[in-house]
Amino acid sequence: MHLLWCKRFLDVAQSLGKFPNVGPIVPEIGGQEFRERFVYSYRVIYQVSDEQVLIAAVVHGKRLLTPTLIGLE
Repeated sequence: MHLLWCKRFLDVAQSLGKFPNVGPIVPEIGGQEFRERFVYSYRVIYQVSDEQVLIAAVVHGKRLLTPTLIGLE
């Protein structure tokens, strides 16, 4: 299972460079620049700018998302 999860995570991470706006906006944060994709029960939260896509956090879907978790505070 761990290898399958890792492969899926890497597939999602690599696709962000080609399709950065495909994920929905993170509802707890708002704003167009923070989006998320799901890998099984984990949220891959990333920030989109004109020049890059930065993975800000990978958190379990049941965990409360706070600005501190993704470095906003």
